[in-house]
Amino acid sequence: MTEELAQKANEALIEIINGAIATKEFVIEQAPDVVEQLLMWHMTMSLVWFSLGALLAASMIWFIAALIRACRENAEEGVIFALMDGTEGGILAAPIILTPISIVVAFANLSWLQILIAPKLYLIEYAANLVK
Repeated sequence: MTEELAQKANEALIEIINGAIATKEFVIEQAPDVVEQLLMWHMTMSLVWFSLGALLAASMIWFIAALIRACRENAEEGVIFALMDGTEGGILAAPIILTPISIVVAFANLSWLQILIAPKLYLIEYAANLVK
């Protein structure tokens, strides 16, 4: 009876060891692909937010420049163009508020550049943040 129990325990231990070896081989095979996909995902998300922030900042700067041009043209014709009266104040306030916000959004998402230049350093920092 003791020999049968020892034999079954031995077989179970061998199965556990073989399962651990198979798991280890699977992880070793899949690790490079997982790391590549992780880098691609973080780079894409960072690049999307950077692009949105940069595009919004550029469009707001263009809009402010167009408003300044309109003011100058109307001032030359003798027409009073009061930007701070009524709805025009909102037209000017939105770009002035959104421009710094969009610049912050753009420059807060520069991870894509770090992944492009130094992917190993990014992975080390990412792993360190996971451990914290």
